[in-house]
Amino acid sequence: MSQVNYLLSSNITFNDTEKRMQAVYASQNYGTFYTVYANFQFNKAEILEKINFFTINYRGETNMGFMGENSSDNKIKAIMDGDLLKITLSMKGNSKYDSTISSIVKNDIKKNDIRGIYIYRELHEMHSDSSTNSNLGTFDSEFYDRKGFGSTKPKNPIPYGLKGYNGEKFPDIPQKTLDLKDIKVGIVAFSGN
Repeated sequence: MSQVNYLLSSNITFNDTEKRMQAVYASQNYGTFYTVYANFQFNKAEILEKINFFTINYRGETNMGFMGENSSDNKIKAIMDGDLLKITLSMKGNSKYDSTISSIVKNDIKKNDIRGIYIYRELHEMHSDSSTNSNLGTFDSEFYDRKGFGSTKPKNPIPYGLKGYNGEKFPDIPQKTLDLKDIKVGIVAFSGN
């Protein structure tokens, strides 16, 4: 199979966003394919106030959801970098089937300044106790390697997209690959992992 040298993207609209949930991210972790949808809410001055996120787990045994779901102490971060809205989604396995979370945006992000959305998914371990590597009998295969008879070790180095990864979370996108200034309609969403 040859390597594809394209930047895959989808279009997002900020029109009619009151009830529209738009696909902004899709991935597979723990053998589960899931998609994250978002709803962008702007005030009358067209400043981004809130982003609502929703996951749908389509296939697989492990439910994927957000860290801090249904809590004001969530782990969603949204910042502007030039004309890109960079969003970090903190996800985990063994969550509720369909997970929702809202993120209050504290920066003055203007609707017309956003030309692209860049999603970075940071996966957290399934369990909160780092001395174990399973949660309710489910082995955390994203963070640990199993060698039989309970012998496990953490993955080293920590791969891109997992909590504890120390590299660049939003790698640069070559300008020749995607020139955001040429986009006339809609917003482009793309992901780093």
